[in-house]
Amino acid sequence: ISLHTWVMQLDRFFGSSWEQSLQRVSLSFQIYDLDGDGIVSIEDAVALAGEVERLAGIWGQPVGTGTPSICDEMRLLYGKVAEATDLCGGRMLTLDLFLFNQLQPDPV
Repeated sequence: ISLHTWVMQLDRFFGSSWEQSLQRVSLSFQIYDLDGDGIVSIEDAVALAGEVERLAGIWGQPVGTGTPSICDEMRLLYGKVAEATDLCGGRMLTLDLFLFNQLQPDPV
């Protein structure tokens, strides 16, 4: 089976909703990739954590209680990057579009 045939079968099976889902994931990833380098780096993650704190202050809610789901998503990404950085001895985790799609197949 050729790649073209496989893609056509996927398109027939999933239809336009599959393409829309991929576009939504891609758009969400681009929002979190603050410097546009194709990965959510440590610097991006730290900025996202700061944004969660800022938004929680605006809404008058402690972080994690009553904040919108986008804050939960940002905290998840920060946590994954921080956890991987700790496990890798300070080396940078490559949180790219593929991994983001695995973590958040249905982003906010």
